[in-house]
Amino acid sequence: MAEVLVTPLGRLSYVNFFSARYNKKRGEEVTWKDRPRYGCTFLILPPAKMITVDAKGTKDKDRLMAMLAAAQKVGREADPKRGGLGAEGFDRAVKAKKVNLFKAIADELDPSNYPSEFEYFIRPWTYGLGAAAAGPGGNPPVKIGAPPGILSEYKDKETGKPIPITDANKVFSGAWGRLSVTPFFTNVEGNPSISWQLHNVQICMPPDGYSADRLDNRVEVSDEFDATRELEAADLAAMSSVAPAGGNDADELAKLLGG
Repeated sequence: MAEVLVTPLGRLSYVNFFSARYNKKRGEEVTWKDRPRYGCTFLILPPAKMITVDAKGTKDKDRLMAMLAAAQKVGREADPKRGGLGAEGFDRAVKAKKVNLFKAIADELDPSNYPSEFEYFIRPWTYGLGAAAAGPGGNPPVKIGAPPGILSEYKDKETGKPIPITDANKVFSGAWGRLSVTPFFTNVEGNPSISWQLHNVQICMPPDGYSADRLDNRVEVSDEFDATRELEAADLAAMSSVAPAGGNDADELAKLLGG
């Protein structure tokens, strides 16, 4: 199996790390064979625009070249008896552009949806090894993927290791980060390709000159609505009072708000 690699610093889009989703097009039916996935689209800067080094002193350009080399190695070693192409067949497929090691945004996605500085993307994903749920009609289980681990850049004072992130609001489309990934070869219905397995995620500050504005146009709820009424002491007392028999706190709050 190919080694686990850490990506250059890049930008997250279509983030799906906290709840597994089915990889189906709109209108397609989910069957017992389908398995939900965790993943994202990861936007990659061209080498000329990458930051020079990461926190460990590794050049981002070198990380990108290591990913490319690992993907090529996986493709060339693919066993023809198991649906692979072998070295010569893989090289021909690459030249014919049937195998995209790094996909150009303009080839598959509307580039107007993304900042113009990005040139490539990958779509890493994982099923994970989590619990299983019974498939429809008593069919074999449907795998429920285990989510990737997510960390910040900041050190835990006690362990010295990065602090975990559990708040989904801190991991959004537009945030910057690094991923740990592994390339693997697939050949579905005669279409050879290189895919990327997602392992873990680190959320990082954007490099100098770049922003981490959301790409999905969502805003903080507190910034979207205005507070229009003053909360008086009597209101607080009513909200914290014991609900009468047959009622509950929700009923009291509804009364307070005129419901």
